[in-house]
Amino acid sequence: MFNLDVFPIPKSTFENILKKFMSIITEDFNKTILWNSTLKSLFHIGSLFQNFSESEKAMSYRSFVLDRTMELLSLDDIALPFSLKLEVLSDIGMTGMKNMLKILQGLEGAIFANLSEVLFMYI
Repeated sequence: MFNLDVFPIPKSTFENILKKFMSIITEDFNKTILWNSTLKSLFHIGSLFQNFSESEKAMSYRSFVLDRTMELLSLDDIALPFSLKLEVLSDIGMTGMKNMLKILQGLEGAIFANLSEVLFMYI
């Protein structure tokens, strides 16, 4: 879908686009068509960068999308429904093996943190 040769925008513009997309993911989930289109766009962008992991834009993607996606695991106070959180984690994780590994490690950490919290409540 996206090709580095036809994606010649400045890094700052690219980062602003990623920030806006992530804002839509976390805040505008009630706008179903917009939300799904945004998630699909983030998936395609991330899939492109799996082969160019050291580029500036790939690092921006990891910072603004992957890291923000990981934060969804620990943020209980945002309104994004759990099913949509899982959809985001799944789609962003499917953009590449490294991204999926990071998502799975984050899920593991979140599960153990929640289990520990529950166990301490009953001890």
